[in-house]
Amino acid sequence: YPSIFKMKIVGKDDEEESFAPEIVSVVARSCGVTDDEVEFSKRKNGKWTSVTVHAPVKSADMLYGLYENVDKDPRVKFKF
Repeated sequence: YPSIFKMKIVGKDDEEESFAPEIVSVVARSCGVTDDEVEFSKRKNGKWTSVTVHAPVKSADMLYGLYENVDKDPRVKFKF
């Protein structure tokens, strides 16, 4: 640490396609940076959307907090 942690988050998107930007915001808040500082890519396959984020984590505690915050979103089905 500090390091860039690559994480893929899969969840159910809505008609407004708000899943990816909202997940990026959760990651940014968890890492203490702005949304613009979080690199990400998104892929949609049917009703599921996968978001790969590059989270700038500064400590193990920050990483654990990131996982906890992502888990709070009920649309998230998997993360790895």
